[in-house]
Amino acid sequence: MNSILVFFALLIVIAIIGLRFRIPAFFTLTAGAIVFSVIMGNTADAAISMAVGGMASVFEILGVPILAGSVIAKLLLEQGMIEDLVSDIRRVIKNSAVLSGIFSFFFAIPTTCPISSFIILAPFVGNLESDKRKRIGILIIAAVAATLGTSFFYPTPVVYPMFEILDLNLSPLVYDAVAIPVALFVLGILIAITLHKWRKQDHTGGASIPDMEGEVSTTETSGTADTVLEPLPENDPVTTGPRVHLRAWAPMIAMLLSVPLWWTVIPLSHLSIVQAIMLVGMITALLVAHREVRHKGFILGAKHAGVIIFDVCGAGALGMAITQSSFASEALPLLTSFLPAVFIPFALAALLQTAQGSRIVTSIVTAQMLAGSLLVKVMNPLAFVLMVGAGACVVSFVTDPFYWVIQKETGQDQVWAVKYYTLPLALIGCAIGAIAFCIQVFFP
Repeated sequence: MNSILVFFALLIVIAIIGLRFRIPAFFTLTAGAIVFSVIMGNTADAAISMAVGGMASVFEILGVPILAGSVIAKLLLEQGMIEDLVSDIRRVIKNSAVLSGIFSFFFAIPTTCPISSFIILAPFVGNLESDKRKRIGILIIAAVAATLGTSFFYPTPVVYPMFEILDLNLSPLVYDAVAIPVALFVLGILIAITLHKWRKQDHTGGASIPDMEGEVSTTETSGTADTVLEPLPENDPVTTGPRVHLRAWAPMIAMLLSVPLWWTVIPLSHLSIVQAIMLVGMITALLVAHREVRHKGFILGAKHAGVIIFDVCGAGALGMAITQSSFASEALPLLTSFLPAVFIPFALAALLQTAQGSRIVTSIVTAQMLAGSLLVKVMNPLAFVLMVGAGACVVSFVTDPFYWVIQKETGQDQVWAVKYYTLPLALIGCAIGAIAFCIQVFFP
């Protein structure tokens, strides 16, 4: 049976079931993996064994990083340290939109999940502005920034699996040295457009904002075109507190300081380096936490991580079923017939993201599908990884759980969410895809 037709029919069914009945991704992806294997001619026993093997391979790669990131985030949240981090950065970056973008981008990296990062940060960055129009704009910037941070930074769960599965001949330091400026550059364009729009609307005396019911309400503006935050009162804790909240920054500082150790003094493989870095961050967060918070923070983090880990393991099951079938040998020649080879990772990632919504799943399955192909060997590995990440940003709609979180947090309808989240992120994905194409052309 044609594996391409079965594959896409299955992903459509998975998307519909997940969207209609809100069934966790772990169940739909795992069931889909077993059904796909059986349709492709495997016995039920072989299909189940294959699915379990795929889960185990993904858990080996991402289990510890996701757990550590969730625990760090929960410990910071339980102790009010997120507000401390925001206040520290606010001393340096006065512009609320820039602060929201930069902080959300980098905070999403240790938490390993854009949804977790956004939910934690939304109450803090959302209150940087009192104007409803600007507050919603800041939340959108935070959401896009968190997505970019986890999609283009090694060793997040979106990027790291490609290094491990494909065994890329690419230094993570070199990758980050290019990918981070690229991601921040496109994020900066979004922030600049937002600030320009605010100034233009300030001059016209107001802006129309659709509410949840789709009606239009008019928000009063501050009457100034300057988006810099107002000076803080003398008794504000931001000005009267410590200059830098070192306890809040300790996990991130420890993670950064440990990186040279694992590359030079105690050389480790890609797999071991990521586990070691995240363990250092989690242990540091536990050590600096108040005694009464340690156990609670770990339990809350473990609970949150469990949902993410099992969803990702479901992706591993589906990825294993696909790679053990004839899908890659049938799909790649078809894509090559109407697309330049350099855009295949981009297109494949975009299709997978559209169908199931998780960028981690997209990264893992794309890497597993292309692992044995000539494409991995002939493409510049930097361009390859950027293409996958860019493709995963193109369609963030109803199958993407982050889409629904953003719509709920901003209080807008679906048309608004598509216009101000889905479309900008799609344009950003296309822009990064174009940059990856240029890298491939000039540095093949």
